[in-house]
Amino acid sequence: MKKMFYNLSGGDPKMLYTACAASILDGIVKIIPAALVFDIFNTIYQYFADPAVPLNMTRLWTVCGLLFLLFAVQLFTYSFAYDKTYLAAYTVSASGRISLAEHLRRLSLGFLGSRDPGDLTTMMLGDYANVETSISHYVPQIVTAIVLPVVAFVSLFLSAGKWHSQCLPPFRSVF
Repeated sequence: MKKMFYNLSGGDPKMLYTACAASILDGIVKIIPAALVFDIFNTIYQYFADPAVPLNMTRLWTVCGLLFLLFAVQLFTYSFAYDKTYLAAYTVSASGRISLAEHLRRLSLGFLGSRDPGDLTTMMLGDYANVETSISHYVPQIVTAIVLPVVAFVSLFLSAGKWHSQCLPPFRSVF
């Protein structure tokens, strides 16, 4: 995987770090509304499950306000991730095209005359379009798809309360 990042980034995989980090941040921000909606359902359920507990309208309005506020945060993080991923993709693509053009410039005219101009155009434009798509879409999505389930599992494991002490006896002393 490290070799793939090295090859895709034109020898500078550090360029992909900010794009991947921005995509992970965007993914985390997109998870938060689901947790808030779960909290709304939990608050309403508590009202129906225990008639002695009044419906906590203050909490419901607070969570609804947070959901509306989160729209602005999502817009910001999405635009941040969009900028970082496309900046990385276009930078790598531009430097790759420039280095390829410099290499073609040094070749003899006989070599260029024997080649099909369409083949050279495809090499210059088409192949680097695939690199742009990979860096701007596939790589950040793959990294996010790997990291977010791990983050979700760890956060659920740590916030689960008493179940892990019942299910996992070796961890009783830790929690």
